[in-house]
Amino acid sequence: MTETSKNNAEARRRRDLAEFLKAKRACLKPSDFGLPSLGRRRAPGLRREELAQISGIGISWYTSLEQGRDIQVSKDLLQRLTSALRLSPHDAAYLSSLASHPVSEVHDSFAEILPMLQIALDGFSAGPAFVTDEAFDVMAFNGLGNFIYRFDTYDGPHAENIAWRLFMDPYRRGIFAAWPEWAALSVGILRAQCARLSGNKRLEQLVEDLLDASPEFGQMWEASRKSGAGSYVPSEIRFNIADFGILTFLSLRLRIVTNPDWLLVQLIPADAKTACAVVEIRAGKGK
Repeated sequence: MTETSKNNAEARRRRDLAEFLKAKRACLKPSDFGLPSLGRRRAPGLRREELAQISGIGISWYTSLEQGRDIQVSKDLLQRLTSALRLSPHDAAYLSSLASHPVSEVHDSFAEILPMLQIALDGFSAGPAFVTDEAFDVMAFNGLGNFIYRFDTYDGPHAENIAWRLFMDPYRRGIFAAWPEWAALSVGILRAQCARLSGNKRLEQLVEDLLDASPEFGQMWEASRKSGAGSYVPSEIRFNIADFGILTFLSLRLRIVTNPDWLLVQLIPADAKTACAVVEIRAGKGK
């Protein structure tokens, strides 16, 4: 990038920052902060001096910022502006980027996106599908997923956790046509998640509980120290399902952009027999 291009990009950034601040200031009213609305206002929203007062920053400094001048914004001042402007997490991240500060990932709450996730899961008719959080607790699933995994029929500890139930739920163990291979792969994926989210208390507790409860898990966990972490590359998974025999799927795992620690898991039929079985299950012919 040439020096001229850099200068132009910097000028655009300052201009965008100024326009963003003006727009957000215009959305606020004095009454939102218990301030009297005195005098006639030429423009909607808070005055600059009011926002400066609420933020605890100098009016001259803030005016320069809204005029697009080349001034530095400290992290502390950025936090004050974020609070005063009552920015959403996404808007706060955008403000940080405009102020040339590092931008943290914004995770939307599960309650906000659950309805859309459920619609997406229910709309996936090719096979089972479900969503797990960062500790591999299942948060939502479609009907085919529940038919295979029986998510809602286990009352033990870690009832929603796919790693726990893989080792501790007799039904879940029994449906895998090649349980040892799938369990070893899953342990590798769990180790990869623990490494990526080092210090996550829920993951640490899950591993501790599995080590206490399952010698098999302990052996595989120890073996994974040498074999290394598992991969999210699509892999084949085979189930032995009553009335249908061996069903073979391709397990596809996708990260959800709004919450990158969550996974959307879709099982896609890998052969004609499995695809036909899915049609029969959807028609209610399975147990």
